[in-house]
Amino acid sequence: LADNSGDDPAIGTSAPTLKGSSFDGSTVTIGPDGKGKLVLFVAHWCPQCQREVPLLVDYLKGHDLPSGVELLTVSTAVTDTRPNFPPSTWLDDVGWTAPVLADDADGTAAAAFGLPGFPYLVALDADGKVVGRLSGEFPTDTFAALAKAAAG
Repeated sequence: LADNSGDDPAIGTSAPTLKGSSFDGSTVTIGPDGKGKLVLFVAHWCPQCQREVPLLVDYLKGHDLPSGVELLTVSTAVTDTRPNFPPSTWLDDVGWTAPVLADDADGTAAAAFGLPGFPYLVALDADGKVVGRLSGEFPTDTFAALAKAAAG
């Protein structure tokens, strides 16, 4: 679990801008645009992601993100030999509605954000600076706290 207490060396640094495509081929850009962001990195085969994503779907049905904060997803570590392939079908089946950037086969987006494990959630403020991050399963109150941090 990444530390959100201020000891995390990424806190306050500018996150890289990611640009790629969604599963349908439309362009997805994750970068500073005046909005706070929660960027969730998931792998379709990851058991923790398979538990966490449906919990977040349920949470978001009853809770709005703070004003000015958006949730974006990066689907990474995709392999057709692992469960829940393709990831687009898995995410559709669980009702995931956040925009998804499909990482390339080299995991460029994951590497740019220093992915330590799955799931991985990075909170960015409106200027694109890291305000919190964590890896592994997390409770929805922690998700809510990171959303508030992203809102400023």
